[in-house]
Amino acid sequence: MDGEREFRDALAGIRSEFEVVDHLARLFAAESIAKAWSLHTDIMRRYGFDRLVYIYSPLSRSFGALEDCLVLHNVPEGYITEYLRQGHWRLPYFLSRAEAEGLDCMPWHTPPTETMSASEARAFAFRRSYGMLAGYSIDLGPLTANGRAGIGLCARIELDQDAVDRVWARHGQTIRVLNKALHLRVCTLPHEPEGAALSPRQREVLEWVSAGKSTRDIAILMNVTVATVEKHLRLARERLGAETTAEALMKATVRNQILRLDFSVARRKTPRHE
Repeated sequence: MDGEREFRDALAGIRSEFEVVDHLARLFAAESIAKAWSLHTDIMRRYGFDRLVYIYSPLSRSFGALEDCLVLHNVPEGYITEYLRQGHWRLPYFLSRAEAEGLDCMPWHTPPTETMSASEARAFAFRRSYGMLAGYSIDLGPLTANGRAGIGLCARIELDQDAVDRVWARHGQTIRVLNKALHLRVCTLPHEPEGAALSPRQREVLEWVSAGKSTRDIAILMNVTVATVEKHLRLARERLGAETTAEALMKATVRNQILRLDFSVARRKTPRHE
């Protein structure tokens, strides 16, 4: 295998640092997670990574309940379905190794068998069975006290790990920054899992609760009855899978379903300097 040729191929399309800056400007102007993800997969493809899996668990550092996680990917549906169903996402071997060594990323070199548990070995074998052979995993760090996020970058099938390591040696810092920028942007955008979207009224009552208002106060502010406020809170709890209003408020906040930030300033035109 011609490693130098593969190395040059993996760098095809990376024209200059200005392209990276332009990408970041478009990323932070993205108005949806889907748009941000599309931009990110495009630029990662230019570095030779054509299959990505991103998982963000805002409520648990151990990648807790799947329904509380955000999963983004561009891998085959058969792979992601089995990956999630078999629980392999709970065993991020390379992320765990990176964390243990105080690093934020780790190459996909084949690990010694004795360093893996039986479950980790099965997860590793599963990934290889789908041709996920060479790449890097990046620990994206927590943005909440108990959260965790990570992304796996799988290289094109014709690239081996040595070729990917050469790409990383030259562009690893930029690739890490681009992935962390994606994570930062995703964390500011609304994430509404299927069946968990809140109605405008449900969002409003939760936002008033977050402002410290009582049920009676909210009824006056919204010009409705106390019973109506309580109904909206109950429905919000059901939608969010929360047992208490406090839990519903926490989930809605970390998913940016309430108290949304306005990033319209990112889309304003900047003045030209002649």
